[in-house]
Amino acid sequence: MYSFENVKILVVDDEELLREILVETFSMHGAAVDSAKGGNEALAKLQEKDYDVLISDVRMPDGDGLTLVSKLKSLNKTDIKVFICSAYNDMTEKKMQDLNILKVFNKPFDLEDLIKEVFDFFNTNSKSTH
Repeated sequence: MYSFENVKILVVDDEELLREILVETFSMHGAAVDSAKGGNEALAKLQEKDYDVLISDVRMPDGDGLTLVSKLKSLNKTDIKVFICSAYNDMTEKKMQDLNILKVFNKPFDLEDLIKEVFDFFNTNSKSTH
C-alpha cells in the first residue's frame, strides 16, 4: 500500500475523466490533491499554494503543460517534482533535464506505474525533507 501523507499534488489535464481518476487515486493514498483543466488554471493555483508534485499533460487548450513547467522557476517553485503524462512525447532527455521533469509517461499509461514512480521518488529521495 502506498502512502502519500503530507504530499501535496497538483494534477493538470484537460481530460476530465483522467483528471478525476488521478485525483481520486492519489487522495485514497493520503495525498492532498488539487486539479486544473489547463496550464492557465494550474498557474493560478501554483501562485496561491505550494505543491510537492505536479502531474501534467502537455497539449491542452487552456495553456500547455511545458509552458506551465517552464514558468515554475519564475514562480520560485523549483522544488516541485514534475511528472508528465502525454500522448505526444517528443521530448529529448536534454529538454527534460532543462525543465526539471523527472519522468514522462506516454498515454495511455499504467496508473500503477505512475503511483509507484511518485511513491518511489519520495521514499528514496525525499525522506529527509518530508
